[in-house]
Amino acid sequence: MDYFKQRRAYRDFKLYEEDVSMGQNNLYRELLDYANDKGLLDDYFKLKNDALASLTGLTVSGLGKARNSLVQMGLIEYEKGKRNTSIPVYKINCLYDSKRVAGVTKTVEGNKQDNVKATDGTRVGQQLGKQDGQQLGQPVITATDYNLTNTQQDVDNSAVAFWLNQVNAAEKPIILEQIQSYVTDFKDDQVVILAMKMTVENGANSFNYTKAILNSWLSSTPPLLTIESIKAFEQQRKQKLAAKKTNGYGRKPAKQEPTPDWAKPGYVAPVEEKTPEQKSEEQAQLQAAMEKIKQGRKEEAL
Repeated sequence: MDYFKQRRAYRDFKLYEEDVSMGQNNLYRELLDYANDKGLLDDYFKLKNDALASLTGLTVSGLGKARNSLVQMGLIEYEKGKRNTSIPVYKINCLYDSKRVAGVTKTVEGNKQDNVKATDGTRVGQQLGKQDGQQLGQPVITATDYNLTNTQQDVDNSAVAFWLNQVNAAEKPIILEQIQSYVTDFKDDQVVILAMKMTVENGANSFNYTKAILNSWLSSTPPLLTIESIKAFEQQRKQKLAAKKTNGYGRKPAKQEPTPDWAKPGYVAPVEEKTPEQKSEEQAQLQAAMEKIKQGRKEEAL
C-alpha cells in the first residue's frame, strides 16, 4: 500500500463520502502513521488501548466509539483483545482501489446518478515476501521527491526546507515524509509552513506539536485548507481568548460576604437592659471575686 495515495484517498473520503469527527480522525491518523512507521500498511498489527488513548487524547470509552465508527465506515479492521491476555489487532483497509476512486471522481464531477461506492470489500495489498528488495515487516521509506518543482526558489520555499533550515537540520527521514504528506493534504507548502511558524513561536521544536495544529485544521468543519481561512479562524480564536481573559476566563465573580453591622460606619453598640435580679447577682459575684483577691494577698504577705 502506498502511504501517500492512502492519505489522499482518506482526504477525499472525508470530503465526499463520510463525516469524520475529530476523535475518529485522530484515531485513524495515528493508526495509519503507526502502520507506516512499522512497515505494516498491508498487514495486521497490535496496538494497546492505553497507547492509543494517550496518542489521540481520547478516553477509553471515546476510543471504543471512534474505533467502532471507523470499522463501520470500512476504514479499518479490528479484532478485540482480551484483558491481560492479548492486545487488540488492527489492519488498515486500502481506500484507493479502482471502484472507490471511480466513485469519488464521479461525485466530484456532480454525476450523482453514476456515483457508486465500492461495497464488496475489495482491497489492494502488496505481495508476500519482498517489496522492492526490502523485507516485509521492516519500515518502508517511500521514495519521495521533495523537490516537486524545477526551480530552486520553489525548493527553498518548501515546507521540508523550512523545517530543516529553521527547526531541525538533522530531522529523521520519516518526519520529512510526514511533512510532505501534509503538504499533499493541504496542496500548499505555505499552510504547513504557517503551522511550523506557530510551533516555533510557542517555543516548541517537535513536529508532533505541528501535527496537532495541522490535524486541528483538517478536522474543522469544514476543513481549513487555505491560508485565508486559517488566518480568519485563528483571529476569531484569539478574540475569544481575549474576551475570556477580560471576563476572568469565564469564572463567576467571587462571592461577596455581607458586611457585619459592627464594621459599618456610625455603628453604636446596643445597651443591654438588665433586671434588678440580674444586677444584684452580678454585684454579688463581683464582691465575691474581690474578697477572694484580698484573701490571696493576705496569704502571700504571711
